[in-house]
Amino acid sequence: MTAGVKVNSHPIPMKHLDDEFRHSLEEAKIAYSLAIIEKMVTDSDDVMLYRSLPMEFNGLLGEGLANSFIIQRAWSEIPVASVANILMQVRSRLLDFVLELNSEFSDIESDKELKEAVGKFDASNLFNNAIFGDNVTILLGSENTQKVTNSILKNDFETLSKILQENGVDRSDVDLLKDAIDSDQSFSIVEKDKFGPSVKSWMESMLSKAINTSWQIELGVAGSLLATALNNYYGLIV
Repeated sequence: MTAGVKVNSHPIPMKHLDDEFRHSLEEAKIAYSLAIIEKMVTDSDDVMLYRSLPMEFNGLLGEGLANSFIIQRAWSEIPVASVANILMQVRSRLLDFVLELNSEFSDIESDKELKEAVGKFDASNLFNNAIFGDNVTILLGSENTQKVTNSILKNDFETLSKILQENGVDRSDVDLLKDAIDSDQSFSIVEKDKFGPSVKSWMESMLSKAINTSWQIELGVAGSLLATALNNYYGLIV
C-alpha cells in the first residue's frame, strides 16, 4: 500500500485471533427490547446494521494484515434480515406456547377443575421463558372459548368469520385467513393445534397484533380464541 492510498470497507482476516475473541466479533448479542428491534428493522433503509468496534482492537486486528496496512476504523456488519428473524422466532415461540397452554386447559369444563389445574401448572415460568417478560397478561379460561366451541361447524367458514369479527378481528384479516386456509388445502389437518404453514403464519401475525395492541384483545384470550376456533373449523375435538 503506497503512501496516501486508503482502502475502505475491506474484510479483515481473523484466523489469527483466539476463538473467544473471534466469536465475540462474529456473533452479535442483541439486548434491546422487541419494540426497539422492530423499529431498527422498520426504519433501516440498508441491508446491514453496523456495530463499531473500539479503536483498541485495531492493533490486534491488524496483525493479520501485511505490515504496510494500518487499521484506522473497524466494525461488524449485521444483516437486517438476521435481526428481523428475531421477531419471527419470538412470535413463533409465543404461538407454540399459547397453543400448548390452550391444550393443557382445553378439556376443563368447571371452575373447580380449572383452579386445580392452574395450581399444578407453572404458566408464569413458561411465559417468562417465552422471552416477553412480565408485561403481557395471560388469562386462563374465558367465555370466548365456550362460545367458539358451541357454534362453529366443520368447514363452516362463514360462522368462523362471524365469530372472529365479533371478537375484534378486522375483515381484512379474516380474508387473509381464508386465503391461508385455501393455501393449506394440500395439508392434512388431523391433529389438534397442528395447522398448515399458511394458517400458522396468519396466527403469528394476529398474536403480534395482540401484543402491540393493534388488535384490542388480551393475549391469552387471543391465543385461545384462534386455536379453538380453527380446531372446530377443521373438525378437531377441542
